[in-house]
Amino acid sequence: MNPNPDVHAYVLGELNEAGRKAVEQQLGADPEAAAEAARLEMVTRALRSLPDEEPPRRIAFVSDKVFEPNWWQRFWNSAPKLGFTAAAMLSAAILSHAMLTRPQPSVTPVAAGPSSAEIRAMVNAAVSEAKLQQRDESARLVAAALRDAERRFAKERDADRAAMEETLVVLRKQVARFYVASNDLGGSR
Repeated sequence: MNPNPDVHAYVLGELNEAGRKAVEQQLGADPEAAAEAARLEMVTRALRSLPDEEPPRRIAFVSDKVFEPNWWQRFWNSAPKLGFTAAAMLSAAILSHAMLTRPQPSVTPVAAGPSSAEIRAMVNAAVSEAKLQQRDESARLVAAALRDAERRFAKERDADRAAMEETLVVLRKQVARFYVASNDLGGSR
């Protein structure tokens, strides 16, 4: 159904007395027009129940700074920054705990100790004892090294003697062959 402009004007209260009476007669005769008028009245009542607000002076666009998040929103939504901050805070807490709860050394009264001359005497005795121990250890190490060297040289000497004996055996055999060969040649003439 096409909306009748007179019904709209009637619902909005824009008609004079004669026009209003004409529309009321039409609404009484036409049930569809009466239903449309009822719907329009309901919408109009709903709109009039809303509070009056001023329209915005400017239309905001998505690229405007209004829609950008605040610094704390950007920080809160950044996982690496948030993790780094949490680690820094934890480190600061650990360091402050370590510095603030450090146990204070208790000072105990010291009995009268040895004099500086006695201390020098004890240090000299300890140094001379350490020197004697070092000399004994050095002598023991030199003796062990000398024994090892003598064993090694004895093995090398035995190996050289065995090699010389083998060489002499080979030379004797060669001389014996040469002697036998020269006798065979000399006897056949």
